[in-house]
Parts: sequence; C-alpha cells; structure tokens
Amino acid sequence: MLPLPSWLQPIVDYRFPSSIYTDLVYVVWLCFVMMAWNWNVWLIPVRRAFPYQTADNIYWWLLMDYTCDLVHINDILVFQPRLEFVRRGDIVSDSYMTTE
Repeated sequence: MLPLPSWLQPIVDYRFPSSIYTDLVYVVWLCFVMMAWNWNVWLIPVRRAFPYQTADNIYWWLLMDYTCDLVHINDILVFQPRLEFVRRGDIVSDSYMTTE
C-alpha cells in the first residue's frame, strides 16, 4: 500500500466507541445517504423551478437522480433491517417493535 500523508493517519487510526452504528463503514454510508437526501430535497425542486435542466444535460441530471434513488433503496434493504432504538434504557432490535 501507499504510505498515507501524516495529516490523514490520525483519521484512519481513530476508533469510534464500540457499537454496530459507529463502524467507520456505516458512518461513511450515512454520509452518502445524507448527500443523496440533500440532492432530492434541494436540487430536484430547484431544477423544476429554474431552467437549469436542458436537453444537453438532462442525462447527467437523471443519472444523479437515479444514483441517489439507488442509495436510498440500498439503505432501506441493507442497513435499515439492523435498526435499533433505546426504550427505557434497553436496546430494542426486535423487527416488529422497530416498525411500530
């Protein structure tokens, strides 16, 4: 592997507290979900209201729309089945109770 720059090494070495939701991969995934959510919330209505979408760039806009939709679908199918919450101090991961 290539050596990491000195400023990047502390970020790579940092360890979150032990939990299923503090794994670095999950945190990075949440960043992708957040970016996809912001795309859908802000840019789709702005594109509808203002003439940013043209015949020349429609494919790029649609590619980003569909990519964000795939991120949301993957989040629902892969990560959300592991959903947990805290009720009265106990961690609840029962799938029936998380859907209520």
